[in-house]
Amino acid sequence: MKSKKLITMVALLPLIAGVTSCSENPSPDNQRKFHDKEETITMTQVIKDGEKQGYPAPSTGDTKVFVVPVQFTDYKAEDIGKLYNSEIDSNAKTALKHFKEDGITPAGGGRGAENAREDIRKAYFGDEEDTTWHSLKSYYKSSSYGKLNFNGLVANWIYAFTNPETYKPVSAKEFKDMKCTAAILAQYLLSYYSDDGMAKYNEFKNEDGSPMFNSGTEFLKYFDSNSDGCFDVIEMVYSAPYYATYENTDGKDVAIDNDMFWAYCGGTGTNGNKEKPKLSKWAFQSYYTTVEGGVRDGNNWRPWTCEEISTGVAKVDAHTIVHETGHALGLPDYYDYDYKRSPACGVDMMDHNVGDHNSYSKSLYGWTDPIVVTGPTEVSVRSFTDTGDCIMVPYRGYWKDNEKYGNTFFTEYLAIELYTPTGVNKADSEHPYQNAYPLCPSDVGIKVYHIDSRIGIYDYKTSRTFVGYTDSIVNTESAQYVMRANSNTLSETIKTKVNGKERVNWLLEYLGKDDKASASVVANDNLFKEGDTFGYDTYSGYQFNSGKSFGYKFEINSLSAEGATITFYQA
Repeated sequence: MKSKKLITMVALLPLIAGVTSCSENPSPDNQRKFHDKEETITMTQVIKDGEKQGYPAPSTGDTKVFVVPVQFTDYKAEDIGKLYNSEIDSNAKTALKHFKEDGITPAGGGRGAENAREDIRKAYFGDEEDTTWHSLKSYYKSSSYGKLNFNGLVANWIYAFTNPETYKPVSAKEFKDMKCTAAILAQYLLSYYSDDGMAKYNEFKNEDGSPMFNSGTEFLKYFDSNSDGCFDVIEMVYSAPYYATYENTDGKDVAIDNDMFWAYCGGTGTNGNKEKPKLSKWAFQSYYTTVEGGVRDGNNWRPWTCEEISTGVAKVDAHTIVHETGHALGLPDYYDYDYKRSPACGVDMMDHNVGDHNSYSKSLYGWTDPIVVTGPTEVSVRSFTDTGDCIMVPYRGYWKDNEKYGNTFFTEYLAIELYTPTGVNKADSEHPYQNAYPLCPSDVGIKVYHIDSRIGIYDYKTSRTFVGYTDSIVNTESAQYVMRANSNTLSETIKTKVNGKERVNWLLEYLGKDDKASASVVANDNLFKEGDTFGYDTYSGYQFNSGKSFGYKFEINSLSAEGATITFYQA
Protein backbone atom coordinates (compact mmCIF):
# COMPACT_ATOMS: atom_id res chain seq x y z
CA MET A 1 0.00 0.00 0.00
CA LYS A 2 2.75 2.42 0.91
CA SER A 3 4.67 1.93 -2.31
CA LYS A 4 1.55 2.45 -4.40
CA LYS A 5 0.75 5.65 -2.53
CA LEU A 6 4.32 6.88 -2.97
CA ILE A 7 4.18 6.32 -6.72
CA THR A 8 0.95 8.32 -6.88
CA MET A 9 2.48 11.21 -4.98
CA VAL A 10 5.59 11.28 -7.13
CA ALA A 11 3.47 11.35 -10.26
CA LEU A 12 1.50 14.33 -8.98
CA LEU A 13 4.34 16.45 -7.62
CA PRO A 14 5.39 18.08 -10.91
CA LEU A 15 1.78 18.86 -11.77
CA ILE A 16 1.00 20.42 -8.41
CA ALA A 17 4.27 22.31 -8.38
CA GLY A 18 3.40 23.80 -11.76
CA VAL A 19 -0.01 24.91 -10.54
CA THR A 20 1.12 26.48 -7.28
CA SER A 21 3.56 28.69 -9.17
CA CYS A 22 0.58 30.55 -10.71
CA SER A 23 0.04 34.17 -9.91
CA GLU A 24 -2.96 33.37 -7.72
CA ASN A 25 -2.33 30.77 -5.02
CA PRO A 26 -5.03 29.06 -2.93
CA SER A 27 -6.52 31.50 -0.45
CA PRO A 28 -9.36 31.26 2.11
CA ASP A 29 -10.64 34.55 0.65
CA ASN A 30 -11.64 32.72 -2.55
CA GLN A 31 -14.68 31.01 -1.07
CA ARG A 32 -17.93 32.00 0.58
CA LYS A 33 -21.24 30.49 1.59
CA PHE A 34 -23.97 30.60 -1.05
CA HIS A 35 -26.52 32.22 1.25
CA ASP A 36 -24.13 35.02 2.22
CA LYS A 37 -25.87 36.68 -0.72
CA GLU A 38 -29.55 36.74 -1.61
CA GLU A 39 -30.74 33.97 -3.91
CA THR A 40 -31.77 35.70 -7.14
CA ILE A 41 -33.76 32.92 -8.84
CA THR A 42 -35.50 30.24 -6.76
CA MET A 43 -37.08 26.95 -7.75
CA THR A 44 -40.51 28.25 -6.75
CA GLN A 45 -40.11 31.19 -9.15
CA VAL A 46 -39.10 28.90 -12.01
CA ILE A 47 -42.00 26.50 -11.44
CA LYS A 48 -44.69 29.08 -10.67
CA ASP A 49 -43.76 32.07 -12.84
CA GLY A 50 -41.69 30.40 -15.57
CA GLU A 51 -43.21 26.97 -16.09
CA LYS A 52 -46.60 28.19 -14.84
CA GLN A 53 -47.17 24.97 -12.91
CA GLY A 54 -48.46 26.35 -9.63
CA TYR A 55 -46.42 26.15 -6.47
CA PRO A 56 -44.26 23.18 -5.48
CA ALA A 57 -45.12 21.72 -2.09
CA PRO A 58 -43.15 23.49 0.68
CA SER A 59 -39.74 21.84 1.11
CA THR A 60 -39.15 23.28 4.56
CA GLY A 61 -41.31 23.49 7.65
CA ASP A 62 -44.37 21.38 8.53
CA THR A 63 -45.66 20.36 5.11
CA LYS A 64 -49.07 18.72 5.02
CA VAL A 65 -49.93 15.68 2.90
CA PHE A 66 -53.54 14.67 2.32
CA VAL A 67 -53.47 10.93 1.63
CA VAL A 68 -56.62 9.53 0.01
CA PRO A 69 -56.90 5.74 -0.38
CA VAL A 70 -58.93 5.14 -3.57
CA GLN A 71 -60.57 1.82 -4.43
CA PHE A 72 -62.33 0.56 -7.56
CA THR A 73 -65.33 -1.73 -7.85
CA ASP A 74 -63.16 -4.41 -9.50
CA TYR A 75 -60.25 -3.91 -7.08
CA LYS A 76 -61.77 -3.49 -3.66
CA ALA A 77 -59.65 -2.42 -0.71
CA GLU A 78 -60.97 -5.37 1.28
CA ASP A 79 -59.30 -7.74 -1.20
CA ILE A 80 -55.82 -6.17 -1.18
CA GLY A 81 -53.26 -8.95 -0.94
CA LYS A 82 -55.32 -11.54 -2.78
CA LEU A 83 -53.98 -10.56 -6.17
CA TYR A 84 -50.28 -9.84 -6.22
CA ASN A 85 -47.22 -10.90 -8.13
CA SER A 86 -43.72 -9.49 -8.41
CA GLU A 87 -41.70 -9.97 -11.55
CA ILE A 88 -38.35 -8.59 -12.70
CA ASP A 89 -38.62 -7.29 -16.25
CA SER A 90 -35.91 -6.62 -18.84
CA ASN A 91 -35.29 -3.13 -17.44
CA ALA A 92 -34.45 -4.60 -14.02
CA LYS A 93 -37.46 -2.82 -12.55
CA THR A 94 -40.09 -4.51 -10.44
CA ALA A 95 -43.46 -4.85 -12.15
CA LEU A 96 -46.62 -5.61 -10.24
CA LYS A 97 -49.24 -7.57 -12.19
CA HIS A 98 -52.79 -8.57 -11.51
CA PHE A 99 -53.11 -12.29 -11.88
CA LYS A 100 -55.30 -15.14 -10.70
CA GLU A 101 -54.10 -17.34 -7.88
CA ASP A 102 -55.45 -20.53 -9.45
CA GLY A 103 -57.64 -21.32 -6.51
CA ILE A 104 -55.13 -20.42 -3.80
CA THR A 105 -56.85 -18.23 -1.22
CA PRO A 106 -54.54 -16.41 1.20
CA ALA A 107 -55.26 -16.78 4.90
CA GLY A 108 -57.88 -14.23 5.91
CA GLY A 109 -58.99 -13.74 2.29
CA GLY A 110 -57.28 -10.37 1.89
CA ARG A 111 -55.66 -7.60 3.89
CA GLY A 112 -58.92 -5.87 4.75
CA ALA A 113 -59.65 -2.21 4.06
CA GLU A 114 -58.83 -0.85 7.51
CA ASN A 115 -55.62 -2.86 7.82
CA ALA A 116 -54.52 -1.68 4.38
CA ARG A 117 -55.29 1.89 5.40
CA GLU A 118 -53.05 1.45 8.45
CA ASP A 119 -50.28 0.16 6.17
CA ILE A 120 -50.61 3.34 4.12
CA ARG A 121 -50.47 5.49 7.26
CA LYS A 122 -47.23 3.80 8.33
CA ALA A 123 -45.72 4.23 4.87
CA TYR A 124 -46.39 7.96 5.00
CA PHE A 125 -46.19 8.98 8.63
CA GLY A 126 -44.87 5.99 10.57
CA ASP A 127 -41.59 5.71 12.44
CA GLU A 128 -38.58 4.22 10.68
CA GLU A 129 -38.96 1.02 12.70
CA ASP A 130 -42.53 0.59 11.39
CA THR A 131 -41.03 -0.11 7.96
CA THR A 132 -38.31 -2.17 6.31
CA TRP A 133 -36.50 1.08 5.43
CA HIS A 134 -38.18 4.46 5.99
CA SER A 135 -41.55 6.16 5.88
CA LEU A 136 -42.00 9.36 3.89
CA LYS A 137 -41.83 11.32 7.14
CA SER A 138 -38.72 9.63 8.57
CA TYR A 139 -36.81 9.75 5.25
CA TYR A 140 -37.32 13.45 4.69
CA LYS A 141 -36.66 14.34 8.30
CA SER A 142 -33.26 12.68 7.96
CA SER A 143 -32.45 13.81 4.41
CA SER A 144 -33.41 17.45 5.13
CA TYR A 145 -31.40 17.62 8.38
CA GLY A 146 -34.66 18.23 10.22
CA LYS A 147 -35.74 21.11 7.96
CA LEU A 148 -38.75 19.29 6.48
CA ASN A 149 -41.39 17.60 8.60
CA PHE A 150 -44.17 15.82 6.75
CA ASN A 151 -47.45 15.28 8.54
CA GLY A 152 -51.08 15.19 7.49
CA LEU A 153 -54.12 12.97 7.34
CA VAL A 154 -55.10 9.64 5.81
CA ALA A 155 -58.73 9.63 4.69
CA ASN A 156 -61.02 6.60 4.78
CA TRP A 157 -61.19 4.52 1.62
CA ILE A 158 -63.29 6.16 -1.07
CA TYR A 159 -64.48 4.69 -4.36
CA ALA A 160 -63.15 6.37 -7.48
CA PHE A 161 -65.84 8.34 -9.30
CA THR A 162 -65.98 10.23 -12.57
CA ASN A 163 -69.19 12.22 -12.02
CA PRO A 164 -68.87 14.86 -9.27
CA GLU A 165 -72.64 15.11 -9.01
CA THR A 166 -73.55 11.46 -8.44
CA TYR A 167 -70.24 10.12 -7.00
CA LYS A 168 -71.12 6.77 -8.58
CA PRO A 169 -68.35 4.20 -7.92
CA VAL A 170 -66.52 2.98 -11.02
CA SER A 171 -64.21 0.14 -11.94
CA ALA A 172 -60.61 0.75 -12.96
CA LYS A 173 -61.56 0.16 -16.60
CA GLU A 174 -64.54 2.53 -16.39
CA PHE A 175 -62.27 5.14 -14.85
CA LYS A 176 -60.09 4.91 -17.96
CA ASP A 177 -62.93 4.59 -20.49
CA MET A 178 -64.71 7.65 -19.12
CA LYS A 179 -61.53 9.62 -19.81
CA CYS A 180 -60.96 10.51 -16.20
CA THR A 181 -57.39 11.18 -15.06
CA ALA A 182 -55.51 11.36 -11.79
CA ALA A 183 -55.41 15.16 -12.08
CA ILE A 184 -59.19 15.35 -12.54
CA LEU A 185 -59.82 12.95 -9.66
CA ALA A 186 -57.54 15.00 -7.39
CA GLN A 187 -59.61 18.11 -8.08
CA TYR A 188 -62.87 16.20 -7.56
CA LEU A 189 -61.62 14.89 -4.22
CA LEU A 190 -60.65 18.32 -2.90
CA SER A 191 -64.09 19.61 -3.85
CA TYR A 192 -65.71 16.54 -2.29
CA TYR A 193 -63.98 16.97 1.08
CA SER A 194 -64.33 20.75 1.24
CA ASP A 195 -68.02 20.94 0.28
CA ASP A 196 -69.89 22.45 3.23
CA GLY A 197 -73.17 20.85 2.13
CA MET A 198 -71.84 17.32 2.50
CA ALA A 199 -69.31 18.16 5.24
CA LYS A 200 -67.20 15.10 4.48
CA TYR A 201 -64.35 16.79 6.35
CA ASN A 202 -66.20 15.75 9.53
CA GLU A 203 -64.61 12.30 9.28
CA PHE A 204 -61.39 13.82 10.63
CA LYS A 205 -61.31 14.07 14.42
CA ASN A 206 -59.02 15.45 17.09
CA GLU A 207 -57.67 13.13 19.78
CA ASP A 208 -60.60 13.99 22.04
CA GLY A 209 -63.07 13.02 19.31
CA SER A 210 -64.10 16.55 18.39
CA PRO A 211 -64.19 17.61 14.72
CA MET A 212 -60.89 18.89 13.35
CA PHE A 213 -62.62 21.25 10.93
CA ASN A 214 -65.71 23.42 11.16
CA SER A 215 -65.86 24.27 7.46
CA GLY A 216 -64.52 23.30 4.08
CA THR A 217 -62.40 26.43 4.01
CA GLU A 218 -60.81 25.47 7.31
CA PHE A 219 -60.04 22.04 5.86
CA LEU A 220 -58.35 23.55 2.79
CA LYS A 221 -56.34 26.05 4.84
CA TYR A 222 -55.06 23.27 7.10
CA PHE A 223 -53.25 21.83 4.07
CA ASP A 224 -51.76 25.20 3.06
CA SER A 225 -48.89 25.09 5.54
CA ASN A 226 -47.04 28.15 4.21
CA SER A 227 -50.15 30.22 3.36
CA ASP A 228 -49.26 30.58 -0.32
CA GLY A 229 -52.82 29.90 -1.45
CA CYS A 230 -52.07 26.38 -2.69
CA PHE A 231 -52.98 23.03 -1.14
CA ASP A 232 -49.59 21.52 -0.21
CA VAL A 233 -50.10 18.11 -1.86
CA ILE A 234 -52.75 15.41 -2.23
CA GLU A 235 -51.53 11.83 -2.74
CA MET A 236 -53.98 9.23 -3.99
CA VAL A 237 -53.12 5.61 -3.17
CA TYR A 238 -55.19 3.28 -5.33
CA SER A 239 -56.16 -0.31 -4.53
CA ALA A 240 -55.30 -1.79 -7.93
CA PRO A 241 -51.80 -3.06 -8.65
CA TYR A 242 -49.50 -1.62 -11.29
CA TYR A 243 -50.48 -2.70 -14.76
CA ALA A 244 -54.10 -3.16 -13.67
CA THR A 245 -56.03 -5.40 -16.04
CA TYR A 246 -59.56 -6.45 -16.93
CA GLU A 247 -60.85 -9.73 -18.31
CA ASN A 248 -61.88 -9.45 -21.96
CA THR A 249 -64.54 -11.52 -23.74
CA ASP A 250 -61.97 -14.24 -24.46
CA GLY A 251 -61.26 -14.60 -20.75
CA LYS A 252 -57.79 -13.07 -21.03
CA ASP A 253 -56.36 -10.39 -18.77
CA VAL A 254 -55.71 -7.22 -20.76
CA ALA A 255 -53.88 -4.11 -19.51
CA ILE A 256 -56.24 -1.18 -18.90
CA ASP A 257 -53.64 1.57 -19.31
CA ASN A 258 -50.05 1.11 -18.20
CA ASP A 259 -49.48 4.87 -18.33
CA MET A 260 -52.40 5.49 -15.96
CA PHE A 261 -51.87 2.66 -13.49
CA TRP A 262 -48.33 3.47 -12.54
CA ALA A 263 -46.74 5.80 -9.98
CA TYR A 264 -46.46 9.44 -10.99
CA CYS A 265 -46.88 13.03 -9.85
CA GLY A 266 -48.27 16.11 -11.55
CA GLY A 267 -49.10 19.75 -11.07
CA THR A 268 -51.73 22.24 -12.10
CA GLY A 269 -51.12 25.83 -13.10
CA THR A 270 -52.63 28.15 -10.52
CA ASN A 271 -51.95 31.48 -8.84
CA GLY A 272 -53.34 30.24 -5.56
CA ASN A 273 -56.05 31.63 -3.31
CA LYS A 274 -55.22 32.23 0.34
CA GLU A 275 -58.90 32.34 1.31
CA LYS A 276 -59.66 29.06 -0.45
CA PRO A 277 -56.40 27.21 -1.27
CA LYS A 278 -56.31 25.56 -4.68
CA LEU A 279 -54.97 22.26 -5.94
CA SER A 280 -51.36 22.47 -7.11
CA LYS A 281 -49.42 19.20 -6.66
CA TRP A 282 -50.82 15.67 -6.65
CA ALA A 283 -49.50 12.09 -6.81
CA PHE A 284 -51.12 8.81 -7.91
CA GLN A 285 -49.62 5.46 -6.92
CA SER A 286 -50.60 1.91 -6.04
CA TYR A 287 -50.92 0.47 -2.54
CA TYR A 288 -48.52 -2.21 -3.76
CA THR A 289 -45.65 0.31 -3.89
CA THR A 290 -45.61 -0.03 -0.11
CA VAL A 291 -44.78 -3.75 -0.24
CA GLU A 292 -42.73 -3.99 -3.45
CA GLY A 293 -39.46 -3.88 -1.48
CA GLY A 294 -39.91 -7.52 -0.51
CA VAL A 295 -38.18 -9.29 2.36
CA ARG A 296 -34.57 -10.25 2.95
CA ASP A 297 -33.29 -13.15 5.02
CA GLY A 298 -29.55 -12.64 5.23
CA ASN A 299 -28.34 -12.44 1.63
CA ASN A 300 -31.49 -14.04 0.24
CA TRP A 301 -34.28 -11.84 -1.11
CA ARG A 302 -37.81 -12.63 -2.23
CA PRO A 303 -41.05 -10.72 -2.78
CA TRP A 304 -43.71 -10.79 -0.10
CA THR A 305 -46.31 -13.48 -0.70
CA CYS A 306 -50.03 -12.92 -0.94
CA GLU A 307 -50.51 -14.57 2.42
CA GLU A 308 -47.89 -12.36 4.10
CA ILE A 309 -49.54 -9.23 2.73
CA SER A 310 -53.02 -10.41 3.67
CA THR A 311 -52.08 -11.36 7.22
CA GLY A 312 -49.95 -8.27 7.92
CA VAL A 313 -46.61 -10.05 8.10
CA ALA A 314 -45.36 -7.89 5.20
CA LYS A 315 -43.86 -4.58 6.34
CA VAL A 316 -44.16 -1.42 4.31
CA ASP A 317 -41.47 0.48 2.44
CA ALA A 318 -41.68 4.03 1.07
CA HIS A 319 -39.00 4.17 -1.66
CA THR A 320 -41.51 4.94 -4.44
CA ILE A 321 -43.57 7.31 -2.29
CA VAL A 322 -40.42 9.27 -1.39
CA HIS A 323 -39.48 9.57 -5.07
CA GLU A 324 -42.92 10.73 -6.22
CA THR A 325 -43.15 13.22 -3.38
CA GLY A 326 -39.76 14.55 -4.52
CA HIS A 327 -41.58 15.61 -7.69
CA ALA A 328 -44.27 17.33 -5.62
CA LEU A 329 -41.47 19.29 -3.94
CA GLY A 330 -40.28 20.46 -7.35
CA LEU A 331 -37.65 18.09 -8.74
CA PRO A 332 -37.71 16.29 -12.11
CA ASP A 333 -36.61 12.72 -12.84
CA TYR A 334 -32.87 12.25 -13.29
CA TYR A 335 -33.08 9.06 -15.36
CA ASP A 336 -33.28 8.97 -19.13
CA TYR A 337 -36.82 8.10 -20.27
CA ASP A 338 -35.34 6.50 -23.38
CA TYR A 339 -33.45 4.07 -21.11
CA LYS A 340 -30.23 4.42 -23.10
CA ARG A 341 -28.17 5.54 -20.13
CA SER A 342 -28.67 7.21 -16.77
CA PRO A 343 -26.64 10.44 -16.68
CA ALA A 344 -27.00 10.60 -12.89
CA CYS A 345 -25.74 6.97 -12.76
CA GLY A 346 -28.61 5.44 -10.85
CA VAL A 347 -27.75 6.09 -7.24
CA ASP A 348 -30.00 8.99 -6.35
CA MET A 349 -33.55 9.29 -5.02
CA MET A 350 -34.74 11.08 -8.17
CA ASP A 351 -32.97 8.60 -10.44
CA HIS A 352 -33.55 4.98 -9.39
CA ASN A 353 -35.42 5.68 -6.13
CA VAL A 354 -32.48 4.72 -3.90
CA GLY A 355 -30.24 6.50 -1.43
CA ASP A 356 -30.15 10.19 -0.64
CA HIS A 357 -30.88 13.29 -2.69
CA ASN A 358 -27.77 14.92 -4.18
CA SER A 359 -26.47 18.39 -3.32
CA TYR A 360 -28.09 20.08 -6.33
CA SER A 361 -31.49 18.74 -5.28
CA LYS A 362 -31.02 19.68 -1.64
CA SER A 363 -29.78 23.13 -2.60
CA LEU A 364 -32.97 23.77 -4.56
CA TYR A 365 -34.99 22.49 -1.59
CA GLY A 366 -33.26 25.01 0.69
CA TRP A 367 -31.60 22.41 2.94
CA THR A 368 -27.95 23.26 2.27
CA ASP A 369 -25.66 26.27 2.13
CA PRO A 370 -22.87 25.26 -0.28
CA ILE A 371 -19.35 26.61 -0.12
CA VAL A 372 -18.95 28.58 -3.36
CA VAL A 373 -15.47 28.49 -4.89
CA THR A 374 -14.61 31.90 -6.37
CA GLY A 375 -10.89 31.30 -6.96
CA PRO A 376 -8.00 29.03 -5.92
CA THR A 377 -8.70 27.83 -2.39
CA GLU A 378 -8.74 24.88 -0.01
CA VAL A 379 -12.13 23.57 1.11
CA SER A 380 -12.96 21.15 3.91
CA VAL A 381 -16.27 19.26 4.03
CA ARG A 382 -17.85 16.61 6.23
CA SER A 383 -20.25 13.83 5.23
CA PHE A 384 -22.90 15.33 2.97
CA THR A 385 -25.63 12.92 4.08
CA ASP A 386 -24.88 13.58 7.74
CA THR A 387 -24.30 17.36 7.68
CA GLY A 388 -25.25 18.94 4.32
CA ASP A 389 -21.70 20.17 3.62
CA CYS A 390 -21.15 20.55 -0.14
CA ILE A 391 -19.30 22.63 -2.73
CA MET A 392 -20.45 24.68 -5.72
CA VAL A 393 -17.84 25.48 -8.41
CA PRO A 394 -19.02 27.69 -11.29
CA TYR A 395 -16.61 28.37 -14.17
CA ARG A 396 -13.69 30.58 -13.29
CA GLY A 397 -14.70 34.19 -13.94
CA TYR A 398 -18.39 33.59 -13.20
CA TRP A 399 -18.41 35.93 -10.23
CA LYS A 400 -16.43 38.54 -12.16
CA ASP A 401 -18.81 38.81 -15.12
CA ASN A 402 -20.52 41.77 -13.46
CA GLU A 403 -22.49 39.20 -11.45
CA LYS A 404 -24.58 38.92 -14.61
CA TYR A 405 -26.02 35.56 -13.67
CA GLY A 406 -26.86 36.42 -10.09
CA ASN A 407 -26.61 34.15 -7.06
CA THR A 408 -28.61 31.15 -8.18
CA PHE A 409 -28.49 27.40 -8.65
CA PHE A 410 -30.10 27.89 -12.06
CA THR A 411 -26.75 28.13 -13.78
CA GLU A 412 -23.91 25.78 -14.79
CA TYR A 413 -21.41 24.46 -12.27
CA LEU A 414 -19.82 21.44 -10.63
CA ALA A 415 -21.49 20.16 -7.46
CA ILE A 416 -19.15 18.27 -5.13
CA GLU A 417 -20.00 16.31 -1.99
CA LEU A 418 -18.44 13.75 0.35
CA TYR A 419 -20.43 10.53 0.05
CA THR A 420 -20.71 8.21 3.04
CA PRO A 421 -22.84 5.02 3.31
CA THR A 422 -24.69 6.47 6.28
CA GLY A 423 -28.15 7.87 7.04
CA VAL A 424 -30.65 7.19 4.28
CA ASN A 425 -27.85 5.66 2.17
CA LYS A 426 -27.09 2.93 4.68
CA ALA A 427 -29.70 0.27 3.89
CA ASP A 428 -29.39 0.80 0.12
CA SER A 429 -25.60 0.38 0.35
CA GLU A 430 -25.98 -2.99 2.09
CA HIS A 431 -28.63 -4.63 -0.09
CA PRO A 432 -30.10 -3.59 -3.47
CA TYR A 433 -33.69 -2.42 -3.28
CA GLN A 434 -36.00 -5.16 -4.65
CA ASN A 435 -32.78 -7.13 -5.28
CA ALA A 436 -32.62 -5.37 -8.65
CA TYR A 437 -31.96 -1.66 -8.25
CA PRO A 438 -28.46 -0.10 -8.14
CA LEU A 439 -26.54 -0.61 -4.92
CA CYS A 440 -25.27 2.54 -3.24
CA PRO A 441 -21.48 2.54 -2.73
CA SER A 442 -20.18 1.01 0.48
CA ASP A 443 -17.00 3.12 0.36
CA VAL A 444 -16.42 6.71 1.37
CA GLY A 445 -15.55 9.01 -1.53
CA ILE A 446 -16.08 12.28 -3.34
CA LYS A 447 -18.96 12.57 -5.81
CA VAL A 448 -18.70 15.16 -8.60
CA TYR A 449 -21.71 16.22 -10.67
CA HIS A 450 -21.84 18.53 -13.66
CA ILE A 451 -24.99 20.65 -13.30
CA ASP A 452 -26.44 22.56 -16.26
CA SER A 453 -29.53 24.07 -14.73
CA ARG A 454 -29.68 27.16 -16.92
CA ILE A 455 -33.17 28.38 -17.73
CA GLY A 456 -34.43 29.02 -21.23
CA ILE A 457 -37.39 30.46 -23.08
CA TYR A 458 -39.63 27.97 -24.91
CA ASP A 459 -42.32 28.89 -27.42
CA TYR A 460 -45.37 26.61 -27.58
CA LYS A 461 -47.28 28.39 -30.36
CA THR A 462 -47.07 25.36 -32.64
CA SER A 463 -44.69 23.03 -30.81
CA ARG A 464 -42.10 23.19 -28.08
CA THR A 465 -39.41 25.42 -29.59
CA PHE A 466 -36.31 26.49 -27.70
CA VAL A 467 -35.83 30.23 -28.19
CA GLY A 468 -32.67 30.69 -26.12
CA TYR A 469 -31.20 30.84 -22.66
CA THR A 470 -32.12 33.63 -20.26
CA ASP A 471 -30.75 34.78 -16.90
CA SER A 472 -34.07 35.92 -15.45
CA ILE A 473 -37.73 35.00 -15.22
CA VAL A 474 -38.74 37.43 -17.96
CA ASN A 475 -42.27 38.43 -18.87
CA THR A 476 -43.14 36.28 -21.85
CA GLU A 477 -46.00 35.92 -24.27
CA SER A 478 -48.91 33.70 -23.24
CA ALA A 479 -47.54 30.82 -25.32
CA GLN A 480 -44.01 31.13 -23.95
CA TYR A 481 -42.53 29.57 -20.83
CA VAL A 482 -39.26 29.94 -18.92
CA MET A 483 -38.01 26.61 -17.59
CA ARG A 484 -34.96 24.50 -16.98
CA ALA A 485 -33.58 24.27 -20.49
CA ASN A 486 -31.93 20.91 -19.98
CA SER A 487 -33.10 17.62 -18.55
CA ASN A 488 -31.93 14.07 -18.10
CA THR A 489 -34.54 12.92 -20.60
CA LEU A 490 -32.72 12.51 -23.90
CA SER A 491 -35.73 13.36 -26.05
CA GLU A 492 -36.33 16.64 -24.24
CA THR A 493 -32.90 18.18 -23.78
CA ILE A 494 -30.49 20.22 -25.86
CA LYS A 495 -27.30 19.22 -27.63
CA THR A 496 -24.29 21.46 -28.08
CA LYS A 497 -20.78 21.26 -29.49
CA VAL A 498 -17.80 21.42 -27.16
CA ASN A 499 -14.32 21.25 -28.71
CA GLY A 500 -15.97 20.34 -32.00
CA LYS A 501 -17.80 17.34 -30.54
CA GLU A 502 -21.54 17.15 -30.00
CA ARG A 503 -22.72 16.27 -26.52
CA VAL A 504 -25.99 16.31 -24.66
CA ASN A 505 -26.62 19.11 -22.19
CA TRP A 506 -27.71 16.90 -19.33
CA LEU A 507 -29.30 18.69 -16.41
CA LEU A 508 -27.28 16.57 -13.97
CA GLU A 509 -24.41 14.27 -14.97
CA TYR A 510 -22.22 12.22 -12.65
CA LEU A 511 -18.50 12.59 -13.42
CA GLY A 512 -16.65 9.54 -12.17
CA LYS A 513 -12.91 9.58 -11.58
CA ASP A 514 -10.54 8.55 -14.40
CA ASP A 515 -12.70 10.51 -16.84
CA LYS A 516 -15.51 7.96 -16.51
CA ALA A 517 -18.32 10.32 -17.49
CA SER A 518 -20.06 7.33 -19.04
CA ALA A 519 -20.15 5.23 -15.85
CA SER A 520 -23.38 3.25 -15.65
CA VAL A 521 -23.77 3.54 -11.89
CA VAL A 522 -22.14 5.40 -9.01
CA ALA A 523 -19.89 2.75 -7.46
CA ASN A 524 -16.91 2.30 -5.19
CA ASP A 525 -14.43 2.28 -8.09
CA ASN A 526 -15.56 5.59 -9.63
CA LEU A 527 -15.78 7.71 -6.49
CA PHE A 528 -12.88 10.16 -6.15
CA LYS A 529 -10.53 9.07 -3.37
CA GLU A 530 -7.57 10.61 -1.54
CA GLY A 531 -4.86 11.63 -4.03
CA ASP A 532 -7.26 11.69 -7.01
CA THR A 533 -7.38 14.79 -9.17
CA PHE A 534 -9.66 16.55 -11.63
CA GLY A 535 -8.27 18.59 -14.52
CA TYR A 536 -4.77 17.15 -14.54
CA ASP A 537 -4.63 13.91 -16.51
CA THR A 538 -8.41 13.41 -16.16
CA TYR A 539 -10.97 15.90 -17.49
CA SER A 540 -8.06 17.96 -18.79
CA GLY A 541 -9.25 21.30 -20.16
CA TYR A 542 -12.82 20.55 -19.07
CA GLN A 543 -15.39 22.87 -20.63
CA PHE A 544 -18.99 23.56 -19.70
CA ASN A 545 -21.86 23.23 -22.17
CA SER A 546 -22.00 27.02 -22.35
CA GLY A 547 -18.52 26.95 -23.91
CA LYS A 548 -16.98 28.51 -20.81
CA SER A 549 -13.72 27.02 -19.61
CA PHE A 550 -14.03 25.40 -16.18
CA GLY A 551 -10.81 27.14 -15.20
CA TYR A 552 -9.87 25.00 -12.19
CA LYS A 553 -7.97 21.86 -11.26
CA PHE A 554 -8.40 20.19 -7.93
CA GLU A 555 -6.87 17.46 -5.78
CA ILE A 556 -8.35 15.40 -2.94
CA ASN A 557 -5.75 16.03 -0.22
CA SER A 558 -7.33 13.95 2.54
CA LEU A 559 -10.42 11.79 2.87
CA SER A 560 -12.13 9.78 5.57
CA ALA A 561 -15.63 9.23 6.91
CA GLU A 562 -15.01 12.23 9.18
CA GLY A 563 -14.24 14.66 6.38
CA ALA A 564 -12.29 15.58 3.26
CA THR A 565 -10.05 18.44 2.15
CA ILE A 566 -9.89 19.53 -1.48
CA THR A 567 -7.53 22.10 -2.96
CA PHE A 568 -8.65 24.06 -6.03
CA TYR A 569 -6.00 25.57 -8.30
CA GLN A 570 -6.24 27.88 -11.28
CA ALA A 571 -6.04 25.84 -14.46
